Amino acid sequence: MVEGKARGVFRILNMDCTSCTRAISRTLYKLDGVIDVSFNYITDKIYVEYDPEKVTMDDVKKAVKKIGFKIIEF
Repeated sequence: MVEGKARGVFRILNMDCTSCTRAISRTLYKLDGVIDVSFNYITDKIYVEYDPEKVTMDDVKKAVKKIGFKIIEF
């Protein structure tokens, strides 16, 4: 991992289609500091690379919850 970047992982319930992942991606990329978003459909995990000086994982989680998804933290 490059200095100035962090990576968060969490599980999203009910993420069962590409429309869901598009909505989540679109929402997260609007947050200043989110660098990359990727998904694992089999495990329902989302991986977020971000700049911790600009955005926190709490900000990311709140944004995902705001659009109606439930998050399970590790």
